[in-house]
Amino acid sequence: MSTSNNFRVSVGDDPDYADLTAEIYYKETFLAMLTQDLGFEDLKLEIFSNPSGEPWCFRMDDFLAVIEHAKQRLWDLRRK
Repeated sequence: MSTSNNFRVSVGDDPDYADLTAEIYYKETFLAMLTQDLGFEDLKLEIFSNPSGEPWCFRMDDFLAVIEHAKQRLWDLRRK
């Protein structure tokens, strides 16, 4: 699932987690993962180092919007 401003969200099954995860990419580089192993009300956001060694830099509103989008996708695709 693509979003604007160079972000992309991919929701799927990761064998290291009990429930679905949402991977967040920025300009096609893996940036973060949203997990829900402790329940949807206790989501965890794991932010990874930029492979370039430079700090990540983007608009805060865009980053918050993509996190909210990832959260909504996890909710929409939740296991019932």
